[in-house]
Amino acid sequence: MNDKNSTGPRRMMPKSPKTPKSAVARRRQLILIAAGVVLLGLIVTVVWKSTVKPPDITQPSANEVEEEPNEPEQGRDYYEGELIKPFVEDENKTRKEDYYTFLLCGTDDDNARTDTIIVASYDVKNQVINMVNVPRDTMSNVRRSIKKINSAFYGGVEQLREELQMLLGFRIDRTVVVDFQGFVDLVNAIGGVEFDVPVRMLYTDPTQDLYIDLVPGLQTLNGEQALQLIRFRQNNPGVPGGYPGGDIERIACQQEFLQAVASQLLSPSNLLKVSDIASAILNNTETDMSMGELMWLGIQALSMKSENISMTILPGEARYLWEADYGHMQSYYVPDEEGILELVNEKLNPYNEPITELNLIDASTYPTSPPSSSGSGDDEDEEQPVEETPVTEPDTTTDPGEQTETTDPGQTTEPTEPTEPAEPEQPVEPAEPTEPTEPAEPSTTDPAEPTDPDEPLEPANPDTTSDTSSGQTQDAGQTASDEGDTAQGAAGTESAPDDTVQLDPQRS
Repeated sequence: MNDKNSTGPRRMMPKSPKTPKSAVARRRQLILIAAGVVLLGLIVTVVWKSTVKPPDITQPSANEVEEEPNEPEQGRDYYEGELIKPFVEDENKTRKEDYYTFLLCGTDDDNARTDTIIVASYDVKNQVINMVNVPRDTMSNVRRSIKKINSAFYGGVEQLREELQMLLGFRIDRTVVVDFQGFVDLVNAIGGVEFDVPVRMLYTDPTQDLYIDLVPGLQTLNGEQALQLIRFRQNNPGVPGGYPGGDIERIACQQEFLQAVASQLLSPSNLLKVSDIASAILNNTETDMSMGELMWLGIQALSMKSENISMTILPGEARYLWEADYGHMQSYYVPDEEGILELVNEKLNPYNEPITELNLIDASTYPTSPPSSSGSGDDEDEEQPVEETPVTEPDTTTDPGEQTETTDPGQTTEPTEPTEPAEPEQPVEPAEPTEPTEPAEPSTTDPAEPTDPDEPLEPANPDTTSDTSSGQTQDAGQTASDEGDTAQGAAGTESAPDDTVQLDPQRS
């Protein structure tokens, strides 16, 4: 008999296991996730393709300009009607594939002028970037008084682009304007830049809130120090150092530093700082590029090698020219047309066809020195004939510095003081030459030979007439007074009473 309360071993019935998730359900879930990822990828791709794309560059077309530009509006000298001859592109030119041009500007604190102007080209296909630094003093073919190209920014970036178009022969595709703070943030975002400062830089200008203090040598510059390097032009008076070559050497230093910045940007260590770099650029930059265009260009540049980045200066010559509107000399950088055409076709030309025409100013029409005063020059011209008119014979005198010491009664030389020969009519006493009671002129006669054989001096010149009478009588009077012979003076004047001019014998 079986006892229900028996403690013997009991046979345990197996519990039915919980139903696990089936493999089918698991697979279904994975498929849904994958589909979502694919869908998200498609959406991202569509968005990427629609936004992240190369700049939209159209074929060149004729610029819509008026045949005669409007006159500048009152108070807007830098804005309207600036271009003397607006540049018109050739519609027959074709664009190079994946070739883009850019205008890079650095502005000062008040955004009125461009402290740095760089025109760059990016050949995406060949992974080459060329940059040309345009000096801020470059002379532009415009009507405004100050023709420096950095003044074009008063009319906005478009005005600057138009003037660069005349200077280079093509229209620039995109523009980027960076202020000082944007430059500082960019350098700080990439961890500073190692650079060899070439010269001592010490300059302070409280009116601009500008303080520059850099010592020469290899060092890592932060954003503020990098800005000091870029802005430096010359030291304060009395401080040794600075650029011996002036603004051209300053531009060369800027180019070297920007190349160092580019190398630092392309270094692998900065790949993880893309967001910081983009933020530094976008927060302090004005550009006509979209975010998608910036991203596309940035991705393309990831494979760029630093040795494929070149920088050069626009060909030209620094000159001082007279600015008539301001009445003083003005420093200009005069562009060299032949050199620019060669440089543009080699490094910047976005067309398959060469650029052959520019619209440059003719700097040869501007004086290289201030106009001289005409008053003193006229006086000299008037005095010169007075000194030369009494010269009839190139005879010499014993003392050209004193007329009273002349020993030759027939001598007529250049008077040292032009006022004395101008007084021949002063002696009025010889109105009666028939009674020469005073020893006046023993030699002033018309005959070619002297009438007094005792006179040891050279006879008077027969060609010397009343124009030289004052000098003759003066010399004769001196000779007669030295000899004390009044009778000879009377005999020497009897033959020509009408032509004799007698002076007071006391006049010396």
